Amino acid sequence: MPRNGSGIIPAPEIGTQGIKAMFLSHLVGVFQQWRRYNQSLRELNRLGDRELADIGITRGDIPRVAWENSEH
Repeated sequence: MPRNGSGIIPAPEIGTQGIKAMFLSHLVGVFQQWRRYNQSLRELNRLGDRELADIGITRGDIPRVAWENSEH
């Protein structure tokens, strides 16, 4: 692969179609993560305080736990 004068291998050219596809792919990923987050939020909010304590979280932990779950 040819190198430029700095020793860095140049990135391949990405056409307009490639950029659009990458952007669309990113938007789809963000939407899917948002849906997973909301699903987890709904499920955890349905639980009572005793059930939440049984799994080791409090009501205040729900947004964090839901977000962490959505990242997978």
